Amino acid sequence: MSPEPRTYLIVVSIHKTASLAELADAFSGIKVVIERLSNKDYLLAFRSKDTSLAGFFANSQKSAREIRMALEGSTESVSDDAFLILEVGETYTGSGHVFTGGWNWLQHHQVRQS
Repeated sequence: MSPEPRTYLIVVSIHKTASLAELADAFSGIKVVIERLSNKDYLLAFRSKDTSLAGFFANSQKSAREIRMALEGSTESVSDDAFLILEVGETYTGSGHVFTGGWNWLQHHQVRQS
């Protein structure tokens, strides 16, 4: 029996000294890893203009540690990249138009623990 899926906020900080082209390549590669880990059940919740910082909501059967290890092990990741994976619990709130997409995604996609 496979583990129950959980909802995570995955925050990614890509090495700041990378060129814009390198940032775009790294961001695309990290997005592919998140797509795979979540069976495409994810949302880009926010990102900086240069894509050096981004946050994703994702549902995955993987543990937070397994997600971090997969991201760190991706060929796009370098040692100065940073990852923070947080499980989204039953209680959350938000406001402001900037986060409307993330708020809507959580309302319709968050895995409810039984």
